Amino acid sequence: MNDLCRTLFVSLAMACSTVAASAETITVCADGCDYTSINAAINAASDGDVIQLAAETYFEGEQIDTLGKAITLRGVLDKTGEPASVLDGAGKHRVLICQSGETEATVFEGLRIQNGSGEIGGGMRNEGSSVTLARCTFADNVAGFFGGGMANLASQPTLTDCTFRNNSASIGGGMYNALSSSPALIGCTFEGNSATTYEGGGMYNISSTPTLSDCAFMGNSAVFGGGMYNDSSSPDLSACLFKGNSAEGGGGMHNEFSHPVLADCEFTNNMSDFGGGMSNVSSGPTLTKCVFTGNQSDKGGGMYNKIFSSPILTNCTFAGNSVGKDGGGMYNKAFSNPTLTNCTFTNNSAEDAGGGMANAFSSSPTLTKCTFAGNAVEEDGGGMYNYDDSSPMLADCVFTDNSGANGGGMYNTSSSPALANCTFTGNSASFGGGMCNALLADELGGGMSNDYTLSAPTLTNCTFAGNSVEEDGGGMYNKDASRPSLAECTLCENLPDQIGGFWTDAGGNCVATSCGDCEPPPLPCPGDLDQNGEVDASDLGLLIAAWNTDGSIVVGSDINGDEVVDGVDLGLLIEAWGSCT
Repeated sequence: MNDLCRTLFVSLAMACSTVAASAETITVCADGCDYTSINAAINAASDGDVIQLAAETYFEGEQIDTLGKAITLRGVLDKTGEPASVLDGAGKHRVLICQSGETEATVFEGLRIQNGSGEIGGGMRNEGSSVTLARCTFADNVAGFFGGGMANLASQPTLTDCTFRNNSASIGGGMYNALSSSPALIGCTFEGNSATTYEGGGMYNISSTPTLSDCAFMGNSAVFGGGMYNDSSSPDLSACLFKGNSAEGGGGMHNEFSHPVLADCEFTNNMSDFGGGMSNVSSGPTLTKCVFTGNQSDKGGGMYNKIFSSPILTNCTFAGNSVGKDGGGMYNKAFSNPTLTNCTFTNNSAEDAGGGMANAFSSSPTLTKCTFAGNAVEEDGGGMYNYDDSSPMLADCVFTDNSGANGGGMYNTSSSPALANCTFTGNSASFGGGMCNALLADELGGGMSNDYTLSAPTLTNCTFAGNSVEEDGGGMYNKDASRPSLAECTLCENLPDQIGGFWTDAGGNCVATSCGDCEPPPLPCPGDLDQNGEVDASDLGLLIAAWNTDGSIVVGSDINGDEVVDGVDLGLLIEAWGSCT
């Protein structure tokens, strides 16, 4: 057996040595090289060969076909790092095609592919292939149907530091991916590409799963999905930039029946009629640490969600987005129920409704630990607007310094949101400073105003303080049959008053002119958290349950009053151990 293994190893080594020895560099240029035609060089090449081009422009007169060979087509770069070897289709034919099962061993380096023309893939068409491209530029290519710069059909190319600039097609101006294609792109740029008739100015994906890292989409345009359009696709994007793209829907990205995953991505200064940054139709993208800033549209400046779209957002930021109508930061419509955790909406603006967020037609997002600050609207709901049976659930959320004509913090009409541990401070409006729930824009409701029988929000342990209006209901105003239910809530120091209209007192509420009047009385025995007259193991358990909180979840657990339950409080509890008498 050892002799057999040794023989096989020697044979394999000799075979590899033979292949390595037979690899050649074939030169192609106008004069003085092995060939003047790239296709002629490919015909003569064997697997492992390198075809070296010069710093000149090549007019092949027909598409360049690598014939399934594992070869490298290598250009040269100029002093700025741009490709100086140019493959030019002269507007008459496609430039490159890989259709014979090429693998990653077929390599294209340092090439400029320009002025190509074809029905599918003006610059390059990959069909059933997985080629490798590095430092290549696709410029001014045109496709009659799909993929001005590149079309991938059942293909998995890998692209590193490639640029797609000023390419155009009916669909997928820069790149088109279909038939379960999964290209991998690293450090690539899509700039100034256009989908002249339909979708995907920069990139169009249908039933495909591309992976993109550190890529940028800038100044691309389309009818839908200026930067990227996804149809039944699940691309994975990390640290990607969508800037200055434009479309009728989804300036930066448009998703239909898709579930893209995005992390650390930025959408800035994109424009559209709906969904300046991103629009989703029957889709559920997942976003983590993404930023939407300076985007513009009629509805959904940062993001627009429609028809059962339920994106999941964690640690995302919506700042400085604006709309001509509704939802400066985000607009949710028609049974769309996104889930947001630790997200921030700041300085977004709208003309009609929902400076920070607008929810309409049975859309009920879930928000946890989210902040709405400094958002503004000309009409209703500076921070949030809920309409027509939209009843979001909010926990541990903060609304501060938002403003609007009606409902500076929140405006609800025919909707019944549920809020727990939420705070409304410093919000202002002509009518309805902190929150206003009303069917019409009435001149009432500083903190909250409820109007119409279907507006019956439920609030638990919420605080309304320092909100202001010009008329009635500085803290909260409830009109006609609206009757919100409040439990363990505090309304204080709102102007001109705390609460107006009918409401249901579910117990434990404090409505007072001064917030000092709502402070819980000091415990007769500090450390006796269960108030049984003795500081013991039961109190220790309660203090541990409140550890590293502000103490609000267990009354008296913040013994020293510094707004954090920690070792100091533990020491004080132990010091008071025993009977209170």
